[in-house]
Amino acid sequence: MKRTWRQDKETGKFIEIAPSRDRPKRVEIIKPFEPFISPVTRQPIMTRAALREHNRVHKVTNSSDYTEYWAKEERRRERFHNGEYSTADRIELRNDINDAIQQASSSGYVPEFKKQEHIPELDNG
Repeated sequence: MKRTWRQDKETGKFIEIAPSRDRPKRVEIIKPFEPFISPVTRQPIMTRAALREHNRVHKVTNSSDYTEYWAKEERRRERFHNGEYSTADRIELRNDINDAIQQASSSGYVPEFKKQEHIPELDNG
């Protein structure tokens, strides 16, 4: 049987918690899977297991896996546009841009830039 402990706030000592059979069991409700046609293979995906296998085989993932990341980046963009960007944010942004450039250049991709002889915004007079 698994033993459980808690720390007493006053003394700092660990106290064993007696196992309780009265603990309510948790119930997890998962919504039914809705079958769909894969945009990758155009084949029907009918079950969660089929979706996991499809994602593994084709090295793809569900866009909902990135929901938290996108929300964080949205807050970051809002701070930038509101002028609330700190020095640390600017350094992080610069490093992200440098990483993207490094990744693109190491993959063999070479972007073509048009050479501009004159930039009016930089004129002093």
